[in-house]
Amino acid sequence: MFFLNRLEWSNPEWLGLAVLLCAVHVLLWLWFAYSWKSLLTLGIVFCLCCALAGPYTRQKKIMPHTIVGCIDISASMSLEEQQHAWQEWNRILEQSKQFSEVQGTAVHPETIVLGKSARRISPISSSIAAEMGSDSIGGLCLALGLIYQARSPGRVIVWSDGAGIQIPDTLVQKFQAQQVPIFVASPTRTQPEWRLEKVKVPEKIPVGVQVPLQVQYVSNFQGSLHLKVWANEQLHWQDQIQVNKGSGAYETQCPSIMVPGLVRWKIEGIGDQRPENNIGFAISHIEAQNKVLFLAHEKPVLAQALEAQQIPIEVQNFSHSPASWDRYPAVVMISPSNQTLHTLDAQCKAYLDKGRTLIVLDAETWDLPWLPVQSLEKKEPSIPPMPMPRFQSGEPQEKTKAELEFRATALVLVLDRSGSMAGDKLELAKQSLLKTIERVWVLDTVGVVIFDHESQWLIPLGRGSDFNWITERIQNIQPGGSTRIGPALEKAYQALVGVPAHIKHVILLSDGLDNDGIFARDPILNLCRKMAEDRISITTIGIGSDFDHLLMPMIARMSQGEFYFASSSQDIPVMMLRDVDRVLKIGKRMQPLPESSPKKELAISLPQTPKQEQKPSEMQKSAIVQRVSEHPLLAIFPEFPTITAYHATKATAMGYVQLAVDGKPLLAHKTQHGTVVAWTSKAQAWEDWENYALFWARIVRYFTPDISQIILEIHPLALDKESIPIQIWASDWQGNPIAEARLWSNRDLVQTKATSWTTQIPMPKVQVWEDIHVKLMQQHKTLGEASSAVIRPYEPEFQDLEVHDSLLHAIAQTTQGGILPQDTQKLFDFPTEIHDQSWREIPWFIGILLCLVQLALCRIKQ
Repeated sequence: MFFLNRLEWSNPEWLGLAVLLCAVHVLLWLWFAYSWKSLLTLGIVFCLCCALAGPYTRQKKIMPHTIVGCIDISASMSLEEQQHAWQEWNRILEQSKQFSEVQGTAVHPETIVLGKSARRISPISSSIAAEMGSDSIGGLCLALGLIYQARSPGRVIVWSDGAGIQIPDTLVQKFQAQQVPIFVASPTRTQPEWRLEKVKVPEKIPVGVQVPLQVQYVSNFQGSLHLKVWANEQLHWQDQIQVNKGSGAYETQCPSIMVPGLVRWKIEGIGDQRPENNIGFAISHIEAQNKVLFLAHEKPVLAQALEAQQIPIEVQNFSHSPASWDRYPAVVMISPSNQTLHTLDAQCKAYLDKGRTLIVLDAETWDLPWLPVQSLEKKEPSIPPMPMPRFQSGEPQEKTKAELEFRATALVLVLDRSGSMAGDKLELAKQSLLKTIERVWVLDTVGVVIFDHESQWLIPLGRGSDFNWITERIQNIQPGGSTRIGPALEKAYQALVGVPAHIKHVILLSDGLDNDGIFARDPILNLCRKMAEDRISITTIGIGSDFDHLLMPMIARMSQGEFYFASSSQDIPVMMLRDVDRVLKIGKRMQPLPESSPKKELAISLPQTPKQEQKPSEMQKSAIVQRVSEHPLLAIFPEFPTITAYHATKATAMGYVQLAVDGKPLLAHKTQHGTVVAWTSKAQAWEDWENYALFWARIVRYFTPDISQIILEIHPLALDKESIPIQIWASDWQGNPIAEARLWSNRDLVQTKATSWTTQIPMPKVQVWEDIHVKLMQQHKTLGEASSAVIRPYEPEFQDLEVHDSLLHAIAQTTQGGILPQDTQKLFDFPTEIHDQSWREIPWFIGILLCLVQLALCRIKQ
């Protein structure tokens, strides 16, 4: 019966005829009583029948097969999902062994892992670590090659969530041509998952200040999560937070850190089933508190000038003066009243006893014993200020309309609308643009350029009256991509260079770093030099703590503009309007209208500066400033501008006078325990002097040794595939090389310029920091130290919480495969192969042999 089951009787008519002939032959043989001749004839006929029936008998046989299992081990698959895939693959291997034993055929298994690179593994192991990347194309090509090499039909099984899977149509067509079906199995994600998408911590944080932390996340559930914050591998802070489904953000203030240095932050979310993508990293520099405290009624221009010279500033009102000044290396008091000085007298003495520095400008009285100057009792008559000449000699007093037009102001507002500006920053910037344009739109020329990674004219440079159209355009500004400053400034320059206006000004507002990093600085600064040569000034407003603290002040300084630091978005309107008013006043002062001309009413009112009463001891004169000593502090300045207002004072016994006016101290200092510097004129004196910021920066730095005299910075650039380029800057605070100084580092450095170096550090491993440390040495003295670190960010696999079932099902359907586990039976539904019987030639051979025997016997008988 086993033999009959394995035969296919494909032509029963011919077979039946052969059996009938055999039966007739047997009857004849019996009739002739066992004749030898009949016996031979019977054998010949039987063999002939079997030979004729042989081509119509075939054997059914299941063909050998190759099953290739492709396991996705990329980071998008959780550890639990990967382990489940390995368990399912082992189960299928057990089923294939049982099938082979029952059916008597061979099933050859092969295992491929889809990681950073696809590779064949043996033996099977479920302890392979997750990798960054899923080489699906390489894995399927390798599977097709193994099946072709086995020269037998095959099937491919893919365990994946579809993240990062890319299969081109040409590869699918190859599977169709080779008749190799693909079976897919995807995980079912019903457990809660939370992914930490981005961590934001300020790059620089003062000692003793709470650390602002922002965590951006994506969640597929709504509930609570435990958040832990680690600082240099030590648990720093933790909290139970509430998360929302979808994208969200969490902001908080972590406890302060009291030790200066580099801090590597690690933020970890605990509470879902996927811990490996719940970790974020950031880096901060905890800086010693070296801010100069400014006590003034409002933020003075002097503070902005010092900020432009890289001196950190904190401005407070006299009424909100900190109870203790101990954490400030210097305190500057601007226009303190007599009552204020007496109120703060004890605090000033205690501060000086600790060896600190006080700088007092334009005090109402100079009669306190710890000051280096004293007020004169005798009042000298005031001399009216010398009027500045309106025109050069020989210039006519009457101007034509074209010449008056030439004296107008041309203003271009350049707004950063990158993604980081979204929210309050952009909304307040829009309001600031509208208020600014409202002040200048009728009388002057104005335009608006917006930029992210691309720049465009929102409002072309011109003059008009359709303010509704302008309002609509500005209100429709939306946040965009990344940041590129250079092309936006180039647009402003190309438009302004041909405008017939005497005042040409640009206001640049940004809160971020340029995409090109430090490599953007040289082209931008070269452009600023060209703009300065063409009398185009630039004011820069840096928002928050993420903007380029070197580039923004340098742009303003090189283009003869101003730099403003807006610590919060609420400062944006104040900064913009203050600068516009300053520019308008300059333009108004330079209007060449003759004195006899009637005054023209302005359509837009400008804020008027309240008139202040002249103090009794204040002198009004335009007098020459004398250099009293050749102190190296002021040696770099060949001359000083004239002064128009100062207090009549005399130096005390311990006071040292540096600059004087008519023999009366203008700049003096006193060193006894601490240092007191007195400036007997107003803080805004010499604001128009080109060396104003440098003059005061030298004074503050000289008398406040705790403030850094150098710039030492490390800038990691964009991550590469194999290494990370690092740029190091080291110079004095004016950007010049430091004489006889050398730079030490734990990495090999290559000097590219007098003040810059580069190096490469290898691409770090996952969750492993790579550090770089530099130290600026001068002989045996350490001038400064800096450190930085980098860590590999999340790869795209971590960013995907979805299971791409539609993609996987399309692949299975196109290749005539199936979906596991429901199509497991179809996986083992192997096709059969029909083989001809190998013994069909034997009856022919025996039949021919019997014929020859019969023929031989017949001849012998004859």
